[in-house]
Amino acid sequence: MQLDNQIKNLRKEIKSANSIMQMEELKCRKRVLRRLGFTTATDVIDMKGRVACEISTGDELLLTEMIFNGAFNDLTVDQTCSLLSCFVFEEKVQFLFFSFSLLIAAGTNFFLFFFFFLNRVNSSQN
Repeated sequence: MQLDNQIKNLRKEIKSANSIMQMEELKCRKRVLRRLGFTTATDVIDMKGRVACEISTGDELLLTEMIFNGAFNDLTVDQTCSLLSCFVFEEKVQFLFFSFSLLIAAGTNFFLFFFFFLNRVNSSQN
């Protein structure tokens, strides 16, 4: 009987710990969305957030940032298709692969934008 009570108490503690970890992760995600302008200070979804919600493939945040910062404005149709093909994948992978030679050929300032974006996301997670 006492062993059963200990098991129940330990399970409750594990559930509580998991809940706290999920809340911390949620706070970090909300902070990233606020800093990137996808939500307001009161966590209401802005226009950028609505656009990101409509993107169903690839990295929604990065693609939305690219759209709103005009990364596609000076590209030809072929370059745009090639660049967007970097974001289409069939399974989740640990690292996204980008064709940097394509980005250089496109003549965009995508490198600076990409590293600025990663820096902002990483600083929000710390």
